[in-house]
Amino acid sequence: MTDELNYLRVDRGEMCAQGAQILRWRGPDGRDVLFVSRESRFEKGKPIRGGIPVIFPWFGEDPRGVGKAHGVVRRRDWKLRDKETDLAAGRITMEIADSDKTRKEWDHAFRLRLAVEFGDELRMVVTAENRGDAPWPFEFSLHTYLAVADVTKIAITGLEGATFVDNLQGGARQIQGAEPVRIRGESERFFHRTDAKVVVDDPAWGRRIEIEKRGLPSTLIWHPGREKAAEMSDFGADEWDKMVCVEPAAVREDAITLAPGARHEMSVVIRTCAL
Repeated sequence: MTDELNYLRVDRGEMCAQGAQILRWRGPDGRDVLFVSRESRFEKGKPIRGGIPVIFPWFGEDPRGVGKAHGVVRRRDWKLRDKETDLAAGRITMEIADSDKTRKEWDHAFRLRLAVEFGDELRMVVTAENRGDAPWPFEFSLHTYLAVADVTKIAITGLEGATFVDNLQGGARQIQGAEPVRIRGESERFFHRTDAKVVVDDPAWGRRIEIEKRGLPSTLIWHPGREKAAEMSDFGADEWDKMVCVEPAAVREDAITLAPGARHEMSVVIRTCAL
């Protein structure tokens, strides 16, 4: 890691000014809950593979073909809100607003604020604000990489009965049955119109991870699979089974439109307990 990314460290975790990206949070058992690849590039302007990247205002490739993947805030420095930050208490608040550089990629006036509490639970509150004179839609994701002992043995519950789009099956729309979601290879599923709590049972570590959210109507499940992970330069080939992305989000048909002067608040709580 390089100091140029401006790391902020508290007793239970760590984040950096670039992207306001959370890199580490330890649960009550002292074990890391977030995965960060050992091959990640901790370089200015480069995305970090793991933790919780903030994705805004589009998810994936820019549909207009103008900006970089995953939006305009992931690779840029956010500002620390000193009055709302107490490192000793594990509280950090950061924000970013539009600039000449962001407007070259996305010509709208905005402000994002992220407040994080590192404690027995990881609490995140994001506020998106339209500071312009016209409405605009946006997509958003807290692109959460969870650390697991063996991804082939985990069970993801809470999405039973939800409609999802399988991006690896040509965008086929399906309904999740009563069975848990299990990872058997490369996975990319977008669950829509669900505010349910999602639970990841990790029997090999005897741990359960719970994710609760508000203001985020999508849940994304992503895993590169063994073969794709081996082709990724910022992902260790033998790390493929040590993570899964379970992302509170608002994407595609769940995109949010903000009126001029309006704000939208999104919150996520992650907690762990023994199985």
